[in-house]
Amino acid sequence: MKNFRVLLFVGLLLPYVGLLADVRLSINVSDKPDGTAVLSYSFYSVDIALDEQGRGRISIADVDGVPAVLSCGERRVELFLEDNFPIDVSFCVNDSHEVPRFRTKGKREKILDYMNRKELPAVKLDLFALSFDDFHARLKCYVDSALQSLSALGLERVNSRFVEIERGRILYHYAGVMLMYSTMHPRVTRNLMYRVDSTYWRAVEDYNVELDYLADVTEYRAFLAEVARMKSLSKDNVASAKMLVMSSMQWVSDNYRSEVLGKTIQCVLASAYVDRYGIDSIAPIKELFYEHVNDSVFLGVFLSKCNEWERLVKGSASVDFEAVDVLGKKFCLDDFRGKYVYIDVWATWCAPCRRESSYLKTLAGQYADGNIAFVGLSIDSDYSAWFSMVSGEELPGCQLYLGRESIFQKVYKISTIPRFILLDPEGKIVDANMLRPSSPDIKAYLDRLL
Repeated sequence: MKNFRVLLFVGLLLPYVGLLADVRLSINVSDKPDGTAVLSYSFYSVDIALDEQGRGRISIADVDGVPAVLSCGERRVELFLEDNFPIDVSFCVNDSHEVPRFRTKGKREKILDYMNRKELPAVKLDLFALSFDDFHARLKCYVDSALQSLSALGLERVNSRFVEIERGRILYHYAGVMLMYSTMHPRVTRNLMYRVDSTYWRAVEDYNVELDYLADVTEYRAFLAEVARMKSLSKDNVASAKMLVMSSMQWVSDNYRSEVLGKTIQCVLASAYVDRYGIDSIAPIKELFYEHVNDSVFLGVFLSKCNEWERLVKGSASVDFEAVDVLGKKFCLDDFRGKYVYIDVWATWCAPCRRESSYLKTLAGQYADGNIAFVGLSIDSDYSAWFSMVSGEELPGCQLYLGRESIFQKVYKISTIPRFILLDPEGKIVDANMLRPSSPDIKAYLDRLL
């Protein structure tokens, strides 16, 4: 496959006069991957249309000292957007191992180079078998090592604000790993009766600190949101995902002193629910969100999330797909018209997908003579891996290769897999987040339809 060469220029539309000037991004892709690039920062995700020459441009107002990600095809480039600091960057879209080349002023290229070279070491699975005190001590070693590497680069002299934010990102990356101990330790040790004690919760509280300057850091937001969920899970009235997010949002409202962080985390919680479950029966969550959040920015973000799901409500016509089987034959939704279609979006590298496969095989067998088709859509980036698995194993239903970054994947907002979708015989949506094959309720659900 060809390598796509991308040029990005970040400049200013206005001279610096004490107010934030717009940040201008100009992109030049020698051979565009899919006609768009995406810039993501804070809560925002902005599509940048590329013309026939692969060039695009966008201006963003009121952005300064904010981490961002530019995505083009399957390539991601990390940026730190600053007022009055233009950036030139070039990279190959299809070469994820190539480090982008940056040109800017004030030695900011050192920061950008670091952002795209850094890779925090993964915590080894066997460490979760340790006692919590030993596990926590080992995590601190990971943090200390990463902070020492950062300090050795001398970036404090380039931009102390970036360094302060990056230190927080490192700390909360591993704090997020620490939260996993409560579920990972029982699995690794096979001691399903294990429960974390007060030592664990004291450590959680040590990190559960309100720091407004980290409000745009993904790792920090994720940590605070997960703590809110964990606090709410201890309540007796949490019996569903909807009740959990509402309880978590209320906990944040009752306990946060920082107005900025309170609204930020409530927006994270509510938006994550919409991303995962859509907008069916969203009214109670929306009402609670509007009760506690009156900031136009956060309201706009949440409303935008909800609006994106409007085309996925029950009864809406499904977006089409074009995929191929192992023989190279093309399929689309019309090939299954007249039957209900149970779609399994999966990939060969996805362990949860493989666990569902045996249940799906059983389910497909139970409805072999029913008016329903079972269709597997692979979003593997590696066609050969999919071909090898489908050719070598007896997988259920009609197995098709869709590939990455399809319109189908984007419209259905598929960011995690497996994902199951049910369509009616006319190609209309029955459920955009259908029950998994392993669900004890799925047979009764399908029996009512069939």
